[in-house]
Amino acid sequence: MTRINRRAAERYVLRMPMQYRTIAQWLPGDTIDMSARGMLLDIPDSLPAGTRLEVVMDWPGIYFGRNKVRLFLIGTVTRVDERGTALRILRHEFRDVAAKRREAAPPAYAAARSAPMGA
Repeated sequence: MTRINRRAAERYVLRMPMQYRTIAQWLPGDTIDMSARGMLLDIPDSLPAGTRLEVVMDWPGIYFGRNKVRLFLIGTVTRVDERGTALRILRHEFRDVAAKRREAAPPAYAAARSAPMGA
């Protein structure tokens, strides 16, 4: 049986580390793929549909001439299955990653970024 893609926006494979939270504590996870309207996440939590998440990640490549930007977004869980947690993006914002803005990252995210690999 052939699957029909009903998505309104093209989805791209994007395996990147990220941090997420529902209320207070930032937790690590990874993106699996992403489009302009949604993303698939690999996270340890099994969250119910409708759960609101905040996500932060460093954006790969150049964005409007800036080498380093951080993506902040808010979304809602649409489903959880064996592939991962699907998130509908409600709002997003790109911010410069500069010395004066490093405090914009959640503490757990900043610590994870400065820790050696495998730590």
